[in-house]
Amino acid sequence: MEVFSRAFRCPLCGYVPEVLTLSHFSFNSPTGACPTCHGLGSLLNFTEDSVIDTNKTIDEGCVMPWTPDSYYYFVLQGACKFHKIPTKSPYKNLTEKQKNIILNGSEERLSLSTPQMQKPWNAKYPGVIPYLNRVYHDPDTSEALHEKIDPFVVSSTCSTCHGYRVGEAARNTYIG
Repeated sequence: MEVFSRAFRCPLCGYVPEVLTLSHFSFNSPTGACPTCHGLGSLLNFTEDSVIDTNKTIDEGCVMPWTPDSYYYFVLQGACKFHKIPTKSPYKNLTEKQKNIILNGSEERLSLSTPQMQKPWNAKYPGVIPYLNRVYHDPDTSEALHEKIDPFVVSSTCSTCHGYRVGEAARNTYIG
């Protein structure tokens, strides 16, 4: 049995939506667009499959967007040392917990050093995916860095609107 209401509220839970206008039904309008994907229906992000070569070790460069001489490679090395993650074992042989630390980071402040710097410094390891997503979506990121990480971006359907591109108010409106 379906229940409908003319009272502009849900008869089951009492939810009262805002007064709807035509702009709520248009993904081209800021009012109607999905707040997550901004009306595109998809998101550009990084995934484990797009940034990790599972057959390589960390020492061999399994994190494809990072080169062994980059700052974040040294931060990754520090995180591996701190969390006792083997850097000479193929990524596919690591535990899920170890993979999660590499991909999503950790909250601990790590003592890091590079061959070029004599004095160590402290930094948090942000994780491969959060770092790449932040840099990719930052408007101040250099064109050179964008070109370097562009090949690793994956388009996926928005998990909020499921590709419908409009906000919750339009998705929950039924005309009968």
